[in-house]
Amino acid sequence: MIVMKFGGSSIADSERMKNVARIITENLKKKPFVVISGIGGITDELIAIGKAAASGKSYAKMCGKVRKRHADMLGGLGLDASLLGEEMLLLENLPKAIERNGTLKKEKLDLLMSLGERMSVKMLAGYMNKGGYAAIPCNSYEIGFITDSNFGNADVLPVAYARIRESCIGMKAVPVITGFIGKDKSGNVTTLGRGGSDYTACIVGAAMDADEIQIWTNVDGVMTTDPRIVPSARSIKELTFSEEAELEFLGAETLHPRGIRPAMEKNINVRIMNTLNPGYRGTLIKKDVGISKRVASITSKKGMTLFEITSEKGMRRGSDLGQLISEMGKPGTAFDFISVSRKGVMAATTTADDSLGALVKSLRVGYVIKKRGRIAKVSVVGKNISGMENVPLRMMKALGKTRIIALETDISETSCSVVVNEKDADRATALFHDEFFGGSK
Repeated sequence: MIVMKFGGSSIADSERMKNVARIITENLKKKPFVVISGIGGITDELIAIGKAAASGKSYAKMCGKVRKRHADMLGGLGLDASLLGEEMLLLENLPKAIERNGTLKKEKLDLLMSLGERMSVKMLAGYMNKGGYAAIPCNSYEIGFITDSNFGNADVLPVAYARIRESCIGMKAVPVITGFIGKDKSGNVTTLGRGGSDYTACIVGAAMDADEIQIWTNVDGVMTTDPRIVPSARSIKELTFSEEAELEFLGAETLHPRGIRPAMEKNINVRIMNTLNPGYRGTLIKKDVGISKRVASITSKKGMTLFEITSEKGMRRGSDLGQLISEMGKPGTAFDFISVSRKGVMAATTTADDSLGALVKSLRVGYVIKKRGRIAKVSVVGKNISGMENVPLRMMKALGKTRIIALETDISETSCSVVVNEKDADRATALFHDEFFGGSK
């Protein structure tokens, strides 16, 4: 049995959804469980409707656009408009309720966002059934996908695995399951955060002891770097779970941040594949790749702001520095520590306003916080990077070909990173790719 997850770009219109249906039916012997997202861009459109309704602005045209997109999909698939009647009624009534309340509560927003996936599963399953292939649309919460109540970024509860298995074992038709959404114990619809359909797929795969979890996208797997920056970037044949997790942590948009965890715990291989190139085997993510040391990919994390935090009286390492680091690590803050000295701390955050506001309130008078500018972290990721003594040297050598200055460096078992000014991030990425893989010029 395999799990096949298809993202929004893979089902962006009726022709692409037909292509997805073809890919699924060609794999029926592998007993696929299908997980899909809403059609491309629909989540952003639903969020915009909710925000407009809460602020008293007109949202009728936006709702009309959502209706038309799905009506066009239904027409292209040869399906009746009544198939989405329940969801279209909710699309009409929910914004009105938000408007009356005058505020967009997180649970209402999650309910509104869930419509994208709920409509997608009905359309894909409906088209497969129309073609003579038995499929059943499944809202994930109807087959046991229970989460906590952290609306907007919910996490699955341990009990969900057994419930999913109990619900799905012995299914004859192909289950087409909503990604991205679940329900909490009180019955409220929740969402799992951006990319949450990846997480859904890995949870389903772990629950059902899948032979493989396939994440279908519009690229040929995980790349040696972002091809928008380096057109010569190529797909990686194999990655370890730890390499993939490090890439995601350091800014690569590969899988949901928690997505790989259920597969890793069950040691189930995950394959990243391309719906536009289904014959290509993509990237296989697994426990080990049989290589002791190697560089796998270059990634960058942008959108960070660098701050210097000092004490007017000087920083005493035992007390002041300890308090500062303790406060910076509390929930509600999101700091990436850069360096620590007797004078203070240089730290970066992608949520400057919230994190700094919380930090300033927590610190006693005498601390000074100065903004130093926008930065990015550019990283070389691979296996046993810390055991490859020449990696930092080669990175500095590559930067030496330009006027890019490394503000800070950091090395771990699976990555070596440099901090540069944000304007230099893409150039540094290209230089590192050329140094370790060649051909990026």
